[in-house]
Amino acid sequence: MPQVLPYVPSFGEQLIKSIGGASGDVAQGFQQRAQHQNDQRILQSFDPNDSPVNQIQKFAQLSQSKQQALTPLFSQYLKTQSQQQMQTQKAEEEKAPIKSALETVERQRELLKEGHLGPKLGAAGQSPKLGSALTKKGQKARAEYERLGKSLISLSSNIPIRNRQEFETLAADLYDPTLTEAQIEGSLDAMERIIKNQLGESTTSKKETKSNRPPLSEFFK
Repeated sequence: MPQVLPYVPSFGEQLIKSIGGASGDVAQGFQQRAQHQNDQRILQSFDPNDSPVNQIQKFAQLSQSKQQALTPLFSQYLKTQSQQQMQTQKAEEEKAPIKSALETVERQRELLKEGHLGPKLGAAGQSPKLGSALTKKGQKARAEYERLGKSLISLSSNIPIRNRQEFETLAADLYDPTLTEAQIEGSLDAMERIIKNQLGESTTSKKETKSNRPPLSEFFK
């Protein structure tokens, strides 16, 4: 009975198989590199100021392996972003009355420049205001100045002014249109300084809040 010898692939067949396997490895390597580059591109596009919805959509575009590796970090990142957005919103709400108060002071300055404010009977070194005060325009300007001054005091009650005693001393002069023009201007200057100091503190606090954001470079680890 003839003996059946095991099949031994020829050298050519072995070479072709070897090349085929190597080609598969090379193709897989190219695919992994392209996938890695795509992941890096997506990660670099993350913007801390973007909405959470957009960031989640970008995260979903990552490869499955990258998503699995970064899910805990990304969840913490979104939580931190949400907390910081709430802090920023709170800071903006705190600044709203300060900005409104500054706008009120600016409007009072405009009324002062119109020349209808001051003592009705005039004062030493000043032209009498009696004629202006009796006109419809003059009466309207004085009434608006007084109303704005009282609203300014009301607005400032919501501002955590550090030197509250200085403000309370100044308050009575903020809505009196019969003071001299120099007194009115001095009162408005003092009020504007107080408000701007408070605005500066609020802005500094907001910058410190922004600086606490976690760096997106964490995603590249």
